[in-house]
Amino acid sequence: MKQASRYLLICISLLGFSSCQQKSADDIFNRTITEDIIRKTISNIDEISTVEQILVMEYFDSVNYFFKIDTSSYYFDFTNAGMTYGSKYHCPGNYLSSKKSTTNYDYEIAKVIETGYGRKTYLGSAPFYFPVFGSIDAVKRFLPKLLSDSTIQINRLNDTTLNGQVHYHIHFLLSNKDIQPGGELIETSYMEDHMRFSYDMFIDKEIGLPTEIAYNYSYLNKSDMGWKASTLRYDFSPQKPDSIWNITSSPLNFLAYSLEDRMEVKKERLRSQLINTEAPGWELPDLSGKIHTLDEFSDKLLLLEFWFVGCGGCHRSIPFLNQVKQRYDPARFDVVGINFVYNTEKEQLKEYVKNSGMEFLVLDMGALTAIDYKTSAGPTILLIKDGIIVHAVEGYSDEIKAELTEMIEKNI
Repeated sequence: MKQASRYLLICISLLGFSSCQQKSADDIFNRTITEDIIRKTISNIDEISTVEQILVMEYFDSVNYFFKIDTSSYYFDFTNAGMTYGSKYHCPGNYLSSKKSTTNYDYEIAKVIETGYGRKTYLGSAPFYFPVFGSIDAVKRFLPKLLSDSTIQINRLNDTTLNGQVHYHIHFLLSNKDIQPGGELIETSYMEDHMRFSYDMFIDKEIGLPTEIAYNYSYLNKSDMGWKASTLRYDFSPQKPDSIWNITSSPLNFLAYSLEDRMEVKKERLRSQLINTEAPGWELPDLSGKIHTLDEFSDKLLLLEFWFVGCGGCHRSIPFLNQVKQRYDPARFDVVGINFVYNTEKEQLKEYVKNSGMEFLVLDMGALTAIDYKTSAGPTILLIKDGIIVHAVEGYSDEIKAELTEMIEKNI
């Protein structure tokens, strides 16, 4: 009986091993088939010379807290081999919100914007890079990188039907990485495993091109949609009247800025709108619910940072903020961080603050306060002395760190 039982266990083990072998072989086969689909899609995109794409972008504005829809017509010319600025696109102005008016954005008139992904960027009223990021131009840039990176999980899910056409459904899961607007993969290890990024791409089997891309992120296992791009039409023989697509003939006279120019524009905005102005007052709760006011710090030099979870520059600034808080006399200097994005739950926010090692006072519910301080991005860092904003910067870098250190020494 014992010997029979032993044989049975051996058989079960062998059966399990065989099953595991079969599962592993199936996984490898499915991965190979999926990669072949992606390679064919990349090849199809590379064959495109020019294309006009009608694209609908849907995304959540985590700064102003409302859902946006942007319908745009894009023209892409891939025959220039990267020698010109890049993509040109025309946004007809269909800009909708279910929760807030669009008075802060000039979307009622047509725009022509040319983007260069690091070469030159034409600034206008378009919100950051979202409209062009879901385009065929963006896919051309980032899809090969997703395929070639062995750390990215790629899975083919069940085929689905969109607009009457059958589509492949490919899911990309990125760990400690995300995609920049120009298609580059960047490390996001600063988020300490709190966040995951994924892309769902739906590829039309008939034309072999993506017609929908959904970008999602999860924080502490809670998922949110970042954006969704849906292609209404591809036109591979587009008409391109100069009156529409020539940037120099744009009736809105968009100007070209280098990255250095953009930084100077930011500095000038902060100088003109904030520096040497009276700091708006606030009453905000800390993470235990206790209310704090600006008046509590009236006898100190206060470093005030507007930040949010998932902001890379905000996270990179934490060691510096901890350092200066410890360096100076607490009777003369203090540091306060204000979370200005509402869609982070309290317990998640506490967990993030704890794991990120923030050693300064953190306040919550700062969206309206951020508007009072004309904050447009995170981090925005200000120095307040005697109720007056004496310095303000946007972003975080070694140069900004040195600049803040100098201004603290000057004003403490």
